[in-house]
Amino acid sequence: MHEAELTYTKGLVQRGVRCYCMRSFDVRYWGLLLLVVAASAAYFFLALHVEAWILTIMGVSVALGLVFPILVYAVHYRTSIRRFRQMSEPTVHFIAEADTFTFSSSSFTAELSVGVVTAIWKCSSDLWVIASERGFNVLPIESVSQTMRAFIEECVRNAGGQVQ
Repeated sequence: MHEAELTYTKGLVQRGVRCYCMRSFDVRYWGLLLLVVAASAAYFFLALHVEAWILTIMGVSVALGLVFPILVYAVHYRTSIRRFRQMSEPTVHFIAEADTFTFSSSSFTAELSVGVVTAIWKCSSDLWVIASERGFNVLPIESVSQTMRAFIEECVRNAGGQVQ
């Protein structure tokens, strides 16, 4: 078992949300969206007599593909900032055990099973994001010892998650 006191700031939470969204909507997503745009344009130019409903469906697909990441970011941003503001003190006691990660503060306690962690994203030298099947957790890493960092990485890898 390893323990650390984590200190959060609004800026750190904002960067964590941005990192999560940037990693979630990676090159593959934008490549597929570009493919849909290219196919729509090609279909339009090759068959100018296309019925309006087909063009409408293609246009809506492209628009939704562009708007969806913005909506995901907005929802996660609002939720994360609201949770940050609900904290009476911006510190969280973090416990890393072989099978669970526990975050506790004066306003909440949350347990995260290591088995549901899909990845740890090292966003910067002071910030990691723990991505799971249920969402993500921002982990300010400055106050976490090198030994504890190695332990967290080992637990996630042993459970089948990735460390990037």
